[in-house]
Amino acid sequence: MNQNDKTEAVVGAMLQMSSSTQQLVGHIERVSNETISANIQADAASKDITSAVNFVQKLDLSISQTTGSLNQLSKSAESIGSLVDVISGISEQTNLLALNAAFEGPEQENWVVVLRLLLTR
Repeated sequence: MNQNDKTEAVVGAMLQMSSSTQQLVGHIERVSNETISANIQADAASKDITSAVNFVQKLDLSISQTTGSLNQLSKSAESIGSLVDVISGISEQTNLLALNAAFEGPEQENWVVVLRLLLTR
């Protein structure tokens, strides 16, 4: 092999190395672009997750407040029920007193009228 052949072989090897280097640079650029795109998507996903977490926290607070309101409403309903029971008891006692007054009143015949009213109900 003479000097010319050796030079051509070296030039050929250098051209092949240059082509391989360019291909490698192209691959590195694509990987870099894909990495940048993946980072952008990861940032967007992170923001979406943060928004979802904030929404769930607000929802949890709202549910807690609603539960408190419902518990308070339940206690109020129980109080109203107790009050209705007391009023019913007073009403029954008043009716009995009125009936007793009719039996013992100046006109004892009134008890017959009251009794008929009660029986027609």
